[in-house]
Amino acid sequence: MSQIRVTVKFFTSLRAITGEREKTLFLPEDSNMDYLLKDLINQYPELAKKIDYSFIVLNEEYPLKYTPLKEGDVIAIIPPAS
Repeated sequence: MSQIRVTVKFFTSLRAITGEREKTLFLPEDSNMDYLLKDLINQYPELAKKIDYSFIVLNEEYPLKYTPLKEGDVIAIIPPAS
C-alpha cells in the first residue's frame, strides 16, 4: 500500500504537549481526518484531552471527520483560547 505525506502544525499549548511546531506524517493512501487524529493521539496521548475542543483546519478549510487526505495536505490544530 502506498503512502501520502501530510504536515501537521501544532499551536500554543499543543506545542507543549508534542514538543514540536510541526510534524510530517506518512499515512496510508486511503487515510482520512479521523485516522489522522487517532494516529496523533496514539503518538501523544495527552492530545486526547484537547483535540475534541480544538479547531482542525485542512488546507484553510474546516474538514469533516471522514474527509479524505491527500499528498501534501497541511493540517493545523489550534486549541481554543483561554
